[in-house]
Amino acid sequence: DLVGRFAPALFGAEPRNFVSLLLRPEHAKAEESSGSDNSSQSVLPAIYLPNASLEHRKEGLRYLETSKFPAPVPGQRPDPYEPKAAAADDGEPRSSWASG
Repeated sequence: DLVGRFAPALFGAEPRNFVSLLLRPEHAKAEESSGSDNSSQSVLPAIYLPNASLEHRKEGLRYLETSKFPAPVPGQRPDPYEPKAAAADDGEPRSSWASG
């Protein structure tokens, strides 16, 4: 996949244009027809740059907020960052991230 291969250079040079390209319906159709299940994920290492400029971070966030990623497969290893429901003293489930 050329987009994934050249994502670091493209995103580095033109973050807004690159993300706009990724979000175009034509790109999604090409992705589907190629049979690649993880094309949209192949660019993640290129756009996740926590120490990048504000423009790059904004565009990375725009991509993440509007992209459609495949749902987790049942039986797949759970995400360690997913908050787990914990039972409170009153028996009601509560997120483990809740302050308390």
